Amino acid sequence: MLKIDEKANQDPPHISHYREIPEEVTKAYELLSQGAQMVHSTATKYTLVGKIDITEQKKLGADLLSGCELLGAATHVLLQDMTGCSRAVRKATHRATMSILLTVIHLASAFCDQSALSEGKNIAAQRTGAVWDACDKILNRLLPLGNRNAIRRELFTWTRETNDSMEEFQEMIDRGPKENDNVSPDDEVGDELDDLFGEEEDQYLENDLPIAKACLGILKCSRGTMKLTLDVLEDQGTKYAATQDQTYLDSISNIFQKARLVGEGVTDLGSSMYPPILPDSQGLESQLDKQVQTIIGLLEDVLTIEGLPSSVLELAHVLKVASETRHNEFNQAVELGKQ
Repeated sequence: MLKIDEKANQDPPHISHYREIPEEVTKAYELLSQGAQMVHSTATKYTLVGKIDITEQKKLGADLLSGCELLGAATHVLLQDMTGCSRAVRKATHRATMSILLTVIHLASAFCDQSALSEGKNIAAQRTGAVWDACDKILNRLLPLGNRNAIRRELFTWTRETNDSMEEFQEMIDRGPKENDNVSPDDEVGDELDDLFGEEEDQYLENDLPIAKACLGILKCSRGTMKLTLDVLEDQGTKYAATQDQTYLDSISNIFQKARLVGEGVTDLGSSMYPPILPDSQGLESQLDKQVQTIIGLLEDVLTIEGLPSSVLELAHVLKVASETRHNEFNQAVELGKQ
């Protein structure tokens, strides 16, 4: 039931908190920690006893099940709309819990099919280690708690992924244009061997370079939008803490939802940027148009928020102009390249 629960990847109708974590959410996190601790401590005993006494192992299996039930119950609570948890909280908690449940299933399955009892393969130890690792994500406080921490974790993740994409495509652009577009049959065989052994470096054709540079500019605008979003959410979160006005939480929820689309769009845009771009550039054009519109939609919403610091509003304006400029450069480069 938890695996197919669609709420894990849905935005709630509203969020009810940002910095402070309400009591019912705190209790759910405590339950989550108790379940992880029970599974972690029982997994070793379950494995050791299973090699000696199946009857006793079944008793420990009941403890494993109880721990899993605590994890499932806690996650179920956090997925409910009434707790006011953001999509980021739902996703992070669901992923952490599912990881534990699946490793427990794999551990138990190894004893069901008796592969855990095979000499010299250490399957039981490996499966137990996997359970520990999954539990440690909760027990070692690697799971972000509350809306603010979970939302910021996602924003930082998208920023890191955007940086990785920017570095990759900047390297391709820095290589300059590919020298020879016309290759002989012998060269084609060599290229195939290079591809096979990973010696071929991606390189843009001369007409592709201006297009790639404009796309890189949009990736930079995407990264800037992540930074802007962090600034906006901190401002709105501070004001909510001082006033308890739901308007600020609604603003946080709206901007975060749009920032998520920008972050996810970076991956889609990047997958369309690999050379060669021309003559079939329709997929890239469509993806870049979508990314620019998503960025501008977020920026326009930010510019309508009252009381934001002037530095935040100035950054939003700069990013909007830059996005529109890079978009125009992209369209011009595509038209020139097709001629």
